[in-house]
Amino acid sequence: PRLCITLDETADEGADRRRLRRLIERLAAAPGDRAVELTLRLRDGRRQRLGLPAVAVSDALLDELCALLGVLGRSELAGDPAHVSSPGEAREYAAATG
Repeated sequence: PRLCITLDETADEGADRRRLRRLIERLAAAPGDRAVELTLRLRDGRRQRLGLPAVAVSDALLDELCALLGVLGRSELAGDPAHVSSPGEAREYAAATG
């Protein structure tokens, strides 16, 4: 599965640029063989998809992405609901699977 990351655009362009830069820097620090797809959800409702260099996925990386994205995004391994970074979704998955 590929690593799918979604990031929401906000009204604060400077903060958005910093968040995106930190995200790309963190991913660049973990080169590997897992394809990465970044989707930017723009304020006007459009979505922009970007392919990023492949990474080595680890629990530590997924935890860092969760912290970095916060409520403004999510990351997940496509097809693997056990690895969703959105805290609410992770709780829902845990409750559903008991």
